[in-house]
Amino acid sequence: MKRIYNWLMVWYCVFLMPHLSIAQRDSLSVKLHLSGESDNTPSEAVLVFTDDNGNRYRFSTVGKENRYEIRVPKQQRCTEAVLQLESKNGKHNLAMARPLSLLIDSIDVCVDALATELEFAIVSGGKENESYSALRMSTAEINRKMQELYLPLSRQEVKASSAEGEFIFKEIAALAQREAELQKAFIRDNPSLYVSMMLLYRMKNRYTSGDYASAFEALDRHYKETKMAVEMAAMIQNEAVTSVGTPAIGLKGLHRRELISSWKI
Repeated sequence: MKRIYNWLMVWYCVFLMPHLSIAQRDSLSVKLHLSGESDNTPSEAVLVFTDDNGNRYRFSTVGKENRYEIRVPKQQRCTEAVLQLESKNGKHNLAMARPLSLLIDSIDVCVDALATELEFAIVSGGKENESYSALRMSTAEINRKMQELYLPLSRQEVKASSAEGEFIFKEIAALAQREAELQKAFIRDNPSLYVSMMLLYRMKNRYTSGDYASAFEALDRHYKETKMAVEMAAMIQNEAVTSVGTPAIGLKGLHRRELISSWKI
């Protein structure tokens, strides 16, 4: 029996342990710590992202005492990931349904959040995550106010077509414009960050055509070969929708669903 045990230990050290070590070096940890209470306590954290080669990944883990840890492959280029909480019964309350965007590269990530406000989490782990987290903190109150305004519409307590509904959408549009201005300032001040390109990609309708091209040109060339950047460059080159100095689509031209979905930036 002792001989068998010794043989198994040798096999583990020679064959298995090196592979485990390599796997650890080639992966990073995403740790989530939740605080506070929720009526809809999540049982699972899910992380989804698509790498620069178009491969889609989905990882999930069951938490213990409001702590979760997911190991994912390191990425050569910074990649956006979406972290979502899933409840035991498969349903979500309004706050729980809103996911958190974070960045995956080669550094471990830590997320601290209220159970009911994952989207407003403090994320640490590299300059990209910390810069993006600071931006989201600066716009958190704007987003909370938009959610508060939209709540009676989502509950069908107010009709969208009514005078009150029209007023609510006008207020939401004004808040969304304020958020967009803060995001534009972030992009202008942080041209070397992947986050800036990610935000600019989502904000096509918040710039004039000329300003959008200028903002893209100012971004660091390090990410210009990514799929996202190539798509943006092609759009700028081939889709001159409007003349320079005219907004591509103003806030009034945005469909209301697009306006609401823009909060997830």
